Amino acid sequence: MSTPEANSKLLELKNKVSSLEKQELTGLSKQIDGLFMSDTQAVKKMISIKSPNMTDDDLNLLVYGRDLRKEIGLKYKPFESEKEVENEEDKEKRPKTKREKRKKEKELYKPISKDDPIFDEVKNKKTEIKHKIFLLEEKSKDLSKEVAKLSMIIPSTISASLVIASPPSFNIPGAITLTLSLLNSFTGIQTKLKDFIPLLTVVNQLRFVISDDKLNSVVGKIMSFVTIVQGISTTINGLKGSLPGGNLTEDQQNTKQKSLDSINKEIEETDKQLKNLNPANFKTNLAYESEKKKLEKKKERLSDKAKKLL
Repeated sequence: MSTPEANSKLLELKNKVSSLEKQELTGLSKQIDGLFMSDTQAVKKMISIKSPNMTDDDLNLLVYGRDLRKEIGLKYKPFESEKEVENEEDKEKRPKTKREKRKKEKELYKPISKDDPIFDEVKNKKTEIKHKIFLLEEKSKDLSKEVAKLSMIIPSTISASLVIASPPSFNIPGAITLTLSLLNSFTGIQTKLKDFIPLLTVVNQLRFVISDDKLNSVVGKIMSFVTIVQGISTTINGLKGSLPGGNLTEDQQNTKQKSLDSINKEIEETDKQLKNLNPANFKTNLAYESEKKKLEKKKERLSDKAKKLL
């Protein structure tokens, strides 16, 4: 049977649901393209993660074949200044003179070859991340829609719990049906979570292709959504044990639902018979009162039967 404590948790759940509706991950898949570093920068970042003992200067010599800190001076910033250097290189795509070629050949360090497999690794990583972010956004929409249904059910369920505790003259099976609808909604949300949660591995992959200063703009948004989802999931798990049928499997809930529907039809039919009861159709008033009492007792027995199903 639902309790005041359960109703309090339902209201808490409704507030969390409202918070989630404001946190949809819309626009993430479009935003992600603008946050990616260039392929060469991402190569440097990937190497730095795989080889944490390498200094930034060592990484520049390995990837760019140049001492960028020395060239740029005090304005140099790791994972930012490289973009300026790459832009300069793009502008200088004119054919080199023989002298320039010889000078280039004599340089001690050479940039990493664009044919190196790590460039393919970076490109594949970006493609994978874009795909996962798109799916994450879509699954977050699915989850939000399921949660929105829950938001509509909660107020009715709180009312239903009061009806269940009221005299048998109320529509008890209908009230319990609302509560079971809530439990079905819980199942729906948890099913959507099973699709959503595995995609969160993308959060750890973002650091390979997005600079640290921009990382939080996307990770923060995802984790804010996840925090609310975790709160909803925790509250749902706590509620299930205090609501009618909360510990039942989906099949058991369906069986109970059918039984309650059957009882509800009998109560509706009994109500109809009571409304159509006319003293003029009986030989004596005593016969009328006897039939009326018989129908009322039947409705009471049906209501008790519904309660026992809990």
